[in-house]
Amino acid sequence: MAVKISPWVIKCIDGYRRGFLWSGAESAKAGHCRLAWLRVCRPTELGGLGIVDLHRFGYALRLRWLWLKRTDDSRSWSDLPAETETVVEAMFQASIYVEVGNGQKALFWTDRWLQGHSVSDLAPCLSNAVGPRIKKQRTVAQALNGDAWVRDITGALTVQVILDFFLIWDRTRDLQLDQNLMDKICWKWTSDSILYCFCVSVLLLWSTPGGGS
Repeated sequence: MAVKISPWVIKCIDGYRRGFLWSGAESAKAGHCRLAWLRVCRPTELGGLGIVDLHRFGYALRLRWLWLKRTDDSRSWSDLPAETETVVEAMFQASIYVEVGNGQKALFWTDRWLQGHSVSDLAPCLSNAVGPRIKKQRTVAQALNGDAWVRDITGALTVQVILDFFLIWDRTRDLQLDQNLMDKICWKWTSDSILYCFCVSVLLLWSTPGGGS
């Protein structure tokens, strides 16, 4: 779930799977393959055979890893540092939002906690003036305590950065945190706001060119 499999390993495994599916042997010649592999790997609901696409399901598993890291503090590994692929991190950030309670879990700069938007979305130039380490660590509770987020800004104060600053300043003036309510990380693609690997896999396949036809 946490480790990206090398593309050549996936290619070898897919070769064996094709051989077994189309000829019952170790490998299958091109003429034996009756459907494109992309179609074979679609869920049956989308007209495929339901064989797992290892590349895209790997994305789903690593999204699940990030989800558990953010939502389940009981996992013994949840606080361990981990390298995240850029594409997986971007997919994860685009797929979650936070219902803020005490602000102790939501990340001020990167999470979508401001009415479904993140500070980075609303004020990209301001966000670029903040170091990446701070963005990964600064919670909403920490940032709003004495407006500590202002001290996170270390880049050049261009006109656009200043305009972005006043935008976020206005947006955070009347915010009140509820110390009796935990932040809730929500998955935007399901009705119950919870991530399921199968749902992510279907979403990834559907977004592929020709995947939903």
